[in-house]
Amino acid sequence: MMAEKQAKVTRKDWDSDFFGIEIGTIDVSSFSKKQILDAIRTEFELIYIFSSTDIENLKFDYSSSLIELALEVDFSLDLENNINILKAIGNISDFELLKKLALQSGEFSRFAKDPRFVNNEYEKLYTEWITKSCNNVKTDVYVYCQESKICGFVTLEKESDCFSIGLLAVDNSQRGKGIGKALVDRCVLEAQKNRQNRIVVKTQGENIPAILLYQKKGFEIIKTSNVYHLWNM
Repeated sequence: MMAEKQAKVTRKDWDSDFFGIEIGTIDVSSFSKKQILDAIRTEFELIYIFSSTDIENLKFDYSSSLIELALEVDFSLDLENNINILKAIGNISDFELLKKLALQSGEFSRFAKDPRFVNNEYEKLYTEWITKSCNNVKTDVYVYCQESKICGFVTLEKESDCFSIGLLAVDNSQRGKGIGKALVDRCVLEAQKNRQNRIVVKTQGENIPAILLYQKKGFEIIKTSNVYHLWNM
């Protein structure tokens, strides 16, 4: 008789080092309640728990969902360069504004919504994210400008088998003007140019405006995961 598979929490090295606390992660989709309880009794100060189904009768400090969407690129679409969208090369002249927009892009992030994060973790994380995006050779940053002012941006990363949208933001005062749609179209155009068949993006389940935007542009939901935070502090 084969031994029962044990659930195990794995250390999140980058998160632990960045936030300065011990953080672990576990996907419990295929485990029983008892196995989950046994696994989460650990030395980790915070555990990210992922599951394809709802976990009932267990108390968590925070719960959310993560939505993954994908678009199969249509090469027959006739898309043109939007003159308001520029590829950011080298240093961004107004990086502080770009950082401000990056923080707006993550307003539904679990790092912003979990009240147990009290040391500006969300701000630090998204500042680091946009900084690395601007300096990563595998990531392109496209900014939407009007009258020389950045009104929105998107980051597009070259994965091994697809393009991945990381951050997309439109300034609060400029929403409803089609800027988000234009930025997504630019991502599709870049995929066409590079003969890339697929674009993927992940967003929080609470971020309904983003989900609707992507769906209107032809993206389909391919995966939904429930996300829980368990604090041991």
